Amino acid sequence: MDLVPPETGAAILEGSRYSLHLGYVGVVAKHTVGEAKKAGRHDEENLSTAVVRKEDSYFNSHEDQFGSKMSVQLESEEASYQFKVQYNDRRITAESYVAETVDALKARLKDHTTAFKKPQICAKLKAMLDEKVMDVLEQLTDENACNSY
Repeated sequence: MDLVPPETGAAILEGSRYSLHLGYVGVVAKHTVGEAKKAGRHDEENLSTAVVRKEDSYFNSHEDQFGSKMSVQLESEEASYQFKVQYNDRRITAESYVAETVDALKARLKDHTTAFKKPQICAKLKAMLDEKVMDVLEQLTDENACNSY
């Protein structure tokens, strides 16, 4: 997120241009090894702590674009929970995801085609036309009532 302007980063996280089912996760570029060595941090734990601190400071300094860090963290936790529920922690590839999505789409399409046979379409059209006729009659009744006063 720190590689693009904050406004662009916030727009990306909103996902309005390219929406993802589970959303996006904003990541701040990692603390460089040079910075860690300057600070005397050589072990992995201190490096991780430095990365988290840098991420916290970035999101806190741009709170007006991203909202509070807590909301970002909650969205991240919600996305990982949804992933766990939907995929049950099984390994998923792009091919298996597309195959699963296409199968679900085919099943939904089949349900819709069975729901919209000729008699069902005629019944729906009749109901819509009856509703329109009733609306027109109601308007005529209202106009007649206004003209009689």
